[in-house]
Amino acid sequence: MINLKIYPPISNGHLSIGPATVSSPSSVDDTNTDLPNVDTATVTHLSPLARQLSEAHTASNELQVAKPILAATNSPLPISAIGRELMVARIFRGHEPPVSLDSAVDAFTFQARCSFLNYEDRALVSQMYAYAQSQGADLAYVDSVAEVLGRYRYFDDGRRLLSSNNGYDSQGHAVRYDFLEKDAAAAARILNGTAISTTSFDQGFLRHILDPGIGALSSFGNSIGFLEKMVMKFSSEETEQSLLGREFKTYVPMDVKDNVVVTRSKEVMFTLPEPYITRNNGVWAITEKGREAGYTLDKVTGRPRIPTPVPEGQARVRDSVKAHPRQVQERVFLEALARSRDLPHWLMSLLKTLSKAGER
Repeated sequence: MINLKIYPPISNGHLSIGPATVSSPSSVDDTNTDLPNVDTATVTHLSPLARQLSEAHTASNELQVAKPILAATNSPLPISAIGRELMVARIFRGHEPPVSLDSAVDAFTFQARCSFLNYEDRALVSQMYAYAQSQGADLAYVDSVAEVLGRYRYFDDGRRLLSSNNGYDSQGHAVRYDFLEKDAAAAARILNGTAISTTSFDQGFLRHILDPGIGALSSFGNSIGFLEKMVMKFSSEETEQSLLGREFKTYVPMDVKDNVVVTRSKEVMFTLPEPYITRNNGVWAITEKGREAGYTLDKVTGRPRIPTPVPEGQARVRDSVKAHPRQVQERVFLEALARSRDLPHWLMSLLKTLSKAGER
């Protein structure tokens, strides 16, 4: 008796594999039509047992084709073929590059931010494309999420990006940036909800982009509602709340100024030093401090010119003249008189004495 593993035809993407018993080569029915399709001419010239082995090999090949495409062998997230095709077409312009690892090395070379998406990111993005398309949502929402996720990876998981909520305006008032009320509410639900603990999204990324000092100025605010749906969809808490409604049928881009709340402190929190140069409505001007430092305006272009560095010795003389302008002028006057030939000898001697006394 011979034991074989027979691979029956694939049905609805599932395959049952188990032992089968063949009593003898002659017991196999040559007219069995339930086995996978193979070439008829080949079957005619095979023994029943060899034919069975051939059919098992054919079914095994079909299994390999039917397996879900993976972004990488170490990725736990399967990708539908449709989702992956959409991802490659929309964010990689038809050709998926390998994962870029170090943006600092290529700081002076243009690289698309999305090329820094790792394999798990790409698997998740592909799933989002497939789901959004099945729900009739505008795929630009997925583009938006993929873009900020790629930017997060590009800047070393956000470590090289600083929050904008630590700055001041030109008058020294502290400035704070926030999401619009509806977007702030969605961000709070994501960060304080239970789905964040089981979602396929990188939790570090979610906390990064939902920081108002980062996300409010990234033109991502109008996508936070969509992100909330995706966080829930790809978590263990998937519910009807992850369904995409009509509000996601059309993506409407928004300018940052229309998508952010700016708050300035009433008090001056930081005193800025007087600048050397200013520019108002495209017109450059040199301040008094700038003129003292040697800045000038180019008569042709109207642009400021940086002063030429002064040698150290000349700089000390110039500083001395600035510190004692009156004494210097008096000494120069006395020295000029002392060099005059029309003065009496006694007066010339007196002027030289006074000049030397002024140097002390």
